[in-house]
Amino acid sequence: MGGGQGTLLEEVVAAFPSLSGKATVVDRPSVVKSAPERDGVRFVGADFFDATTIPTVNANCYIEKVVLHDWSDEKVVEIVSTALAALKKGGVERGEQRLFLAEQVLRAGDSLEVPKIGLDMHMMVMCGGGERTEGEWAVLMEKAGWVLLNTYDTRSLFSLMEFVPM
Repeated sequence: MGGGQGTLLEEVVAAFPSLSGKATVVDRPSVVKSAPERDGVRFVGADFFDATTIPTVNANCYIEKVVLHDWSDEKVVEIVSTALAALKKGGVERGEQRLFLAEQVLRAGDSLEVPKIGLDMHMMVMCGGGERTEGEWAVLMEKAGWVLLNTYDTRSLFSLMEFVPM
């Protein structure tokens, strides 16, 4: 959701070829209309604030990379609530439902703390969103019915957080 031009999903499909043709970028219709073709990736125009527009066929998880930091806490809860509603609507068994967020996670003493705080200030001023700590992400997700299962650090500014339904 909020998959833009599909580069992330193209890499996911390359790593997991069984997802070819099933991996679907969900973004605004104007965005997917201008997206280039990607091997094994489908594009669907939808509104991530409206669960009725989110495709549910073959989807047991949603991945959002650097999407939610744009939004206020209230909007984040609304977006991830929509993802959970779409998974339920699609008949995905509760134990198979997942939400993966690739976002910056603020931590004291992090070697990347300075650039992360810089982006945090930028997001607050430009979008009304912001970077968050792992605890802040967990609290927001719980308000939407998700529980933090794991956080995976990467060699970049981003961490990958895995959530399951409550």
